[in-house]
Amino acid sequence: MVFVRLNHTTLLRLKEKGYNVLTSASLIDSDNPSWIPDKVNLVQFLNEFQYRMIRFEEQNLLLIDDALLYMADDDFSGQVLIF
Repeated sequence: MVFVRLNHTTLLRLKEKGYNVLTSASLIDSDNPSWIPDKVNLVQFLNEFQYRMIRFEEQNLLLIDDALLYMADDDFSGQVLIF
């Protein structure tokens, strides 16, 4: 396991491996959050995440497809744990 910089290249590699979300327990305003990739049923996961957000407001979520479409490399921060 190793941490790598979060950017488009990293997201594309994760997507190729079937990952579709990144989650982080780091504070929302953290300059260098640690992200963990996951493969989830997005509909079920987002419903559960919405419920958890009410209780755990500091949880971070990044949808890989949305990030690839709508974010520039400069918009990303943090490191992704690669297994």
